[in-house]
Amino acid sequence: MMLRIKVNRYGAVGMGGLTGFIFGLRGGFFRRALYAGIGTTVMGYTCFPEDTKRIMSENGTLAKQYMNIAYNFF
Repeated sequence: MMLRIKVNRYGAVGMGGLTGFIFGLRGGFFRRALYAGIGTTVMGYTCFPEDTKRIMSENGTLAKQYMNIAYNFF
């Protein structure tokens, strides 16, 4: 029973990403990727709040490092 609930949640997160992708179809690649990411993040936060908070904090740290590297490169 518990596995079925998790599979349903994973499906909801996937549908959130697909919905974001569909909303971004009129734009270019960057807009599609951005909207799909936002849709996936919102549904992930709705279905798995603790896991999404942890992943977002880890990715935030990595994003800061890569932004600093890119800034110093240019």
